[in-house]
Formats: sequence, C-alpha cells, structure tokens
Amino acid sequence: MNASKHHVSSGDFTVWRKALEYMYPNGQLVQPLGSWILADPADWLEYWEWFATLDGQFLYFREGPSIWHRFLRRPNSHHSYFGEFLVENTPLVPLRRATIEGDVHTLFLLNSSVQPALPTPEAPEEIQLGDCLALAPTIAWVTAYMRTSPSIQPLLDDIANGKAVAVGDGSYFEIYGVGSSAWILSSADGSSWIEGGGIVPGPIPDLNSYRCELGALLGLGVGTACLKNLLPETKHFMITACDNLEALRKSTVDRTKVKTTWKSVDLISQILDVWSKQHCTQLPQRVYGHQDDKRMGPLTFVEQLNVRMDKLAKTLAIRSFG
Repeated sequence: MNASKHHVSSGDFTVWRKALEYMYPNGQLVQPLGSWILADPADWLEYWEWFATLDGQFLYFREGPSIWHRFLRRPNSHHSYFGEFLVENTPLVPLRRATIEGDVHTLFLLNSSVQPALPTPEAPEEIQLGDCLALAPTIAWVTAYMRTSPSIQPLLDDIANGKAVAVGDGSYFEIYGVGSSAWILSSADGSSWIEGGGIVPGPIPDLNSYRCELGALLGLGVGTACLKNLLPETKHFMITACDNLEALRKSTVDRTKVKTTWKSVDLISQILDVWSKQHCTQLPQRVYGHQDDKRMGPLTFVEQLNVRMDKLAKTLAIRSFG
C-alpha cells in the first residue's frame, strides 16, 4: 500500500484486510489486551504545560518543576483570562489539563480534561433464588419465567460435586411464528432445582426448532452463571442435555472456529461467552425427546427432565399467543 497517497482506495482496504488476516488468522490477538494502566499522578503534570482549576477560576502554566504562572479568569466570562500572571509554587489544588490559545493580553480556554481514572465497579445485582441470594441473570429473555424449589442448597452441592443435571428443550409453533425455550438445573435426586425459560427473540425467518434448542442451552448457561457467587472457584462439571445433536455440538465448539455465516450464530456466541466466564464446564449429552409418547417403560431421570421442559416450553409459547 502506498502510504503517501491522500486518497485511500477500496484496493488499499483489501490489502490491509489481507495483511491483518495473515497476522491474525483467527481474527484475534495472539496476546489479549490487558487492563488499562493509569498514568502516575506525577506524569499527569510533568508531560503537560497548561492546566485549569476544576472550577475554571484560574489557569496555570508550568514554567518549571516548581515554578508556575497563575492567570485569573476575567469577570463575567467562562473562557477568557487576563494575560498578566502571578508566579507561584506547584499548585496544591486539583487541576485539569487545558488547551489554550491567545496572546500576552488575553488567554482563551478551549477545552480541558480531568485525570483519567478507572470507574469503580458496581456491586453485581442480586436476586433471591430459593433460600439463597444469587446473581441476577445477564440475559433477560431466557429468564422471563424463573422458578425454584424452596431450597437450592442441595443443587449447589451437587453442581460442586459434579452430580447435578441440566436439561433444556425448545418448542416452535411455525403457524404462529413463535418459538420458546425452557431449561432446568436439577440436583441428582430432583428435589432441588431452578427452572426458567422465555420466548426466543429474532426475525420470524430465523425461527425454527434448532434456534429454540440453542435458546434452551443458553438458558442453562445463564442459569448456572447466576450461581457463580455460590459455587467454588475450583473446576467442576455438569451434564447439559437436550434432544438436538447439532445444537449440542455448537454449544461447545472452539470459539475461534465460529463463523458469522452459521445459523443463529448470535445465540451460539452467547452460549460460548457465558460458559467461558464460569468455573463450571459442560458435559454435553444427547437425550431423545418425547420418550413419554414413544416408550412404555420407565424413563431415565434425564428423559423425565426433558419431558418436563418440553411441556414448559409449550406452555410458555401458548401463553404468548394472547
């Protein structure tokens, strides 16, 4: 690319795109960027010359390490200052960096900026789940409906010990253009649980049973994320089951292999992101759906939960018909 040209052509952008793809074949930095590093307060003064007080009453010019010129703001003015000044030591009041123009008679404050600081992180929002105070869901639609057993402590114990089971299912009513998802986190004996669900968002042409199953798997991740503050920080595992094999495969795919052309890539990306921030790891398991209609014998525990979520998903969808 000819860097001396003033006009950048589409060909230049193509060359630059190919160069970036060569350097970063997965579209990601080899070493992720770290947290912002704040400048030392002394550097804030040392590498600038003009400053303004926070109330704008005075301008300061740094003549030397401990020699400063102070300029007074003109009466009835916001940005105009007298050209005369007093010589002072280093100011003890908080200052903003300033951009100034003018001459020996009058100075004008063009703009100013405060010393940057990282925002104080807000305490995460919490909700009551059973007998525990948990983190609020990060994705609202998938928890529009949410209910728990009276106590979720046995569920927490089973998740930590790798005994809990998580099952999701979706329901799609093509004639109404409505899809829903339902999910449940359950202790091994079924006595302690959290279930939830909601109406799957997206344009009608994108809605199908596959997207609804992905929505259910997303619910499992969001539901588990609500418990992060109640679970150990050591690595633990949990069975995550649904009856759509392709949705299961996509829920654990390598993040670097995700393609924007995939159907429902928005939900796939959310699933991968929400699980990547947890200590709990999925153990995907396929469960065959509608076994209550297909088999006369007793159902496995996972199959029972799948039937339960199938009914819940249908109920949520039917409620939305109005």
